[in-house]
Amino acid sequence: MLSSLPLPPQMACLGAGGIGMSVLARLTLLRIPAIALARHHIYFPASSEDNPAANVLAFGSSWPMRQDRRESAVLQSLKVLFITVPAYELAAAITATAPHLSPHTVLISLCNGRCDPLLIQAQRRHPQLHFRLGVAIYNCSPCDAAGPPSWRCSPEAYLRWGPLHEGVTATEQHLATTDSQYAAAVGQRAFFRRSPNIYSSYYKKWIINTTINTLAAAYRIPRADHLLTKALQPHVLTAVFDEAYALAWRLWGPLPFTAKQLYSDMLAMISQLGPVEISMHRHLRLGQPTESHYLAGEAISWPQEFPRLCELHTRIITAAA
Repeated sequence: MLSSLPLPPQMACLGAGGIGMSVLARLTLLRIPAIALARHHIYFPASSEDNPAANVLAFGSSWPMRQDRRESAVLQSLKVLFITVPAYELAAAITATAPHLSPHTVLISLCNGRCDPLLIQAQRRHPQLHFRLGVAIYNCSPCDAAGPPSWRCSPEAYLRWGPLHEGVTATEQHLATTDSQYAAAVGQRAFFRRSPNIYSSYYKKWIINTTINTLAAAYRIPRADHLLTKALQPHVLTAVFDEAYALAWRLWGPLPFTAKQLYSDMLAMISQLGPVEISMHRHLRLGQPTESHYLAGEAISWPQEFPRLCELHTRIITAAA
């Protein structure tokens, strides 16, 4: 399998869904040797568009991908590994991959849900590696087009990541600089954005995810923009958001932004997403597990404080059973 790659990969995405494939497309655009790792296969850029195994529509172009079998040896050349698996697979993914990575490899988690405690534990167990906390904004959605699996990436999509405590490697700095220089040259926004204080973005993403994903899954609302229509009464959206914001205070302490400010940002995001299917609704529709335990499920220790989140979480896990 390694012989089929044009160059040993420097970076990879662990997970070949929408986020992973959009990262792979962007790295390909920047001419950084990269792959995406699925459970039993890898994806890498195809030399032509003949019979691709997958396709990514992103950054103003189409990116056909080839497929080959997966081998652990492919991990040894990596400098950066983006982890895009579901939150409930994160611990197992780290356990399976960490022994095969070279020292000083950077692992950037882009999982939905509350994952910072697990990453802090992983950093203690694997001090030779560099674990990072990240968020994906406006990521890719599956396309319904005939042919191989395809994803369409929003023009507003970007990733932001930063250290659990402090520090940055030369590889991270080079990736962010290379991407920002390319973006400036073509008049676009940067896709890879390094942040020395990632926690503010992480808390915001968690609160919005807990609100939007929970409501979409619990009430079976298929489209993001339907959260703003008669499919859901406005006071329900506000009430669930208020509980999610209060739960974030309970989990992490005082937040560096106001509820009013974030609620306005969330409404703008929902409008921007438009007809996109919310991920947790899609998981239920397809009979897949959800990440509710890492979102609304974080409230179950305080049912009196967060009754709506607890009730909606129960509804979701019952539907997924």
